[in-house]
Amino acid sequence: MITEKWLHSQTKPIEITLTREMIKSYADAICNENELYTKVEAAKQASYEDIPAPPTMPFIFWQYLEVPWLDDVGVLVHGKQAFSYDQPLIANRTYQCSIQLLSLKTKVNKRGPMQIAEHELSIHYNGVVHASALSTLVILPKGSEDDA
Repeated sequence: MITEKWLHSQTKPIEITLTREMIKSYADAICNENELYTKVEAAKQASYEDIPAPPTMPFIFWQYLEVPWLDDVGVLVHGKQAFSYDQPLIANRTYQCSIQLLSLKTKVNKRGPMQIAEHELSIHYNGVVHASALSTLVILPKGSEDDA
């Protein structure tokens, strides 16, 4: 379980260079066959300077960030997510990303305590916010997977 001391904590910012290959791989993984995500010509015809990322792609950025308050907490269940864009994410750009723990609630059900943790992934380019992703994680304490 996450302790209250982590509330409002933020990860160390990291840089993620979004490549055309990453975007194509993600589009393939979600079975999106829109050429906008695989062909430069289609992206430029749609007025992008390079291939844009699919709207839900920022969620995979989590894998590159170290989120210390989630180390060894138990079972994580992805509850919901929402994305907000000021600018589209574009291939061949390096973004600065970090995650902040926005809120933490503890609930008790018949199996015991669980936590609901809201996080915000912030994505900046050249010091300007381009996108953010809100994610809700349900955290079941260690040992709860044996009870499920």
